[in-house]
Amino acid sequence: MLINPKLPEHFFDRANDARSPRELKKFWQVPIILTDEYEENDTWEDYQKRTAGFEAEYIAKTEADFNKWIQEKKESWFKHFPSGTAYRVHCLDGGAWDRPISWGAFGTLEEAKACCENGPSWRNRSVVKNEEA
Repeated sequence: MLINPKLPEHFFDRANDARSPRELKKFWQVPIILTDEYEENDTWEDYQKRTAGFEAEYIAKTEADFNKWIQEKKESWFKHFPSGTAYRVHCLDGGAWDRPISWGAFGTLEEAKACCENGPSWRNRSVVKNEEA
């Protein structure tokens, strides 16, 4: 497994058969853990500018709605990632033809490492179901 490796350009949006031999040698079937820190960087003013002119229904129509939405996002983030850091596991394993697939997001580095070692839980569950059939 690799933790926060330097990724090639277009790592998440390039067809597997268009990847260089060097990239495939380094990343094929090698789970990677990418950390993602909680950031509170959206403001009401930025939100208004970003959504101005769109006719679609958006989450916040008032500044109070916006602040409530931001607070709910923060609470949800820290519920799932108590340290403020998300540990996201991806693997370039052929599960998708044009990108690595997500194996999950975890609240601790230990959980993410366990996923890297054991594979994603959804894959492990499907193996069990197939064996029972």
